[in-house]
Amino acid sequence: MILSIVFRKFIIAVEHATNMKITGYYNTKSFRFTNGLSVREWLAGGKMKKHTVEEITEIYEKSGRLMYDATLSGDYKTNNREGKHLINIFKLFENDLDYGYQCIERLLESNNVVVKTEAASYCLALNYNVEYALSVLRDISNDPNNGIFGFNAGMILKVWKKNGYLKIY
Repeated sequence: MILSIVFRKFIIAVEHATNMKITGYYNTKSFRFTNGLSVREWLAGGKMKKHTVEEITEIYEKSGRLMYDATLSGDYKTNNREGKHLINIFKLFENDLDYGYQCIERLLESNNVVVKTEAASYCLALNYNVEYALSVLRDISNDPNNGIFGFNAGMILKVWKKNGYLKIY
């Protein structure tokens, strides 16, 4: 599988194995120059705040409720604000994949269609538990009770099928 790595204006296609090596490098804490931080944390300027899995679940459930209501009422400002907040948390998941996977597993159990869609999207973006994520998105997409949220899940599936990968930001 070919994945894309974005460097400012350039997109470079790399094999999955190469992508995993690069990810491993950025998550490594064994370099002297980083003073115990991962390379990714060091480049970002320091240690990022890490919430517990329970705190992440609460944050997502709250944001998911707000985004659900905002979508139905047409309040794009609230939806965009919450979406940006969740993207920042996704970046934490990228920095610590084990932690991210633990959080995503919990988020996939949510009863909120927005939270579940986000979690399944993260799986695709991180190439983690892909078959299950696709199944979750298909279920959401095929349920007529999900309305616009089912449409959103269907669009994510369409992008995944077309590109073979998903970018969150």
